[in-house]
Amino acid sequence: MNCEEIKIHLIDLIDGNLSEPLRKEVEEGLANCPDCQQEYEELKMLFQTFQNQPIMPAPKALDDNFYALLEQEKLVASTPQVKAMQVVCDDTDNGKETNTPLLWGGAWGGAIKIAASLALLIVAFFIGRQSIVNQSNEEIAILKQEITETKNLVMLNMLKQESASERIKAVGYAYDMEDADKEMIDALVNVMNYDKSVNVRLEAINALYYFGDKKEVRQAMTQSLRLQTEPNLQIALIEMLVRLKEKGAVNEMQRMMKNKQLSEIVKFKAAEGVGELYKL
Repeated sequence: MNCEEIKIHLIDLIDGNLSEPLRKEVEEGLANCPDCQQEYEELKMLFQTFQNQPIMPAPKALDDNFYALLEQEKLVASTPQVKAMQVVCDDTDNGKETNTPLLWGGAWGGAIKIAASLALLIVAFFIGRQSIVNQSNEEIAILKQEITETKNLVMLNMLKQESASERIKAVGYAYDMEDADKEMIDALVNVMNYDKSVNVRLEAINALYYFGDKKEVRQAMTQSLRLQTEPNLQIALIEMLVRLKEKGAVNEMQRMMKNKQLSEIVKFKAAEGVGELYKL
């Protein structure tokens, strides 16, 4: 089971809705994938935060007003029926006028008012529940933001490690981010351009492609074509910029086509990239 298949079943795993064979398969996949395990733990944390949210009681003033009104209406309902309003109607059968009482006074009126009060209370209850849901959503959003900021901080610290594998792992945190702030983008661009490990730089290129919808990312990748000296990094950048449909990279690729110091394969890829971008 690959990562995408595992992530599809994470919520059902938390809710206990998976069959026993599928549950075991998902748990085995989690045990072998740190990224999936991390996403699973974060989902559990979010759901637990939502479930543990206390039910907010209705304001005391609302309760007091309701019960006072209810007692008043009970008193009205227990008194002799007040004189009903009269309406004059035409009796079409005998040509006489008759007085017909409306059912808005006395006990009937009290019952209607009680029903209206109950309806008001129900509306207030659901408004209160909606407020609780909105509050929970805000707290979940804050929690997610805090998790993102923590990951960002961890990534920036790990990029300072001597171990190339640790720096690659740090760059990998970018894939878990829904968005990237300027600090993260700047850090990834710096790694792409200047890290002493070619593999780490390549991973940074891949991570930046993940945020390629940002104009500043595409511009940084275009500018990086001038800085890279390793053919595989140059080719990776060309391919990424073509996939991102970055027409602003055409001039830089044309310059590479004329650069006699570059390998033939890089110049070929640059020419191929220019052709693809011109078609757009």
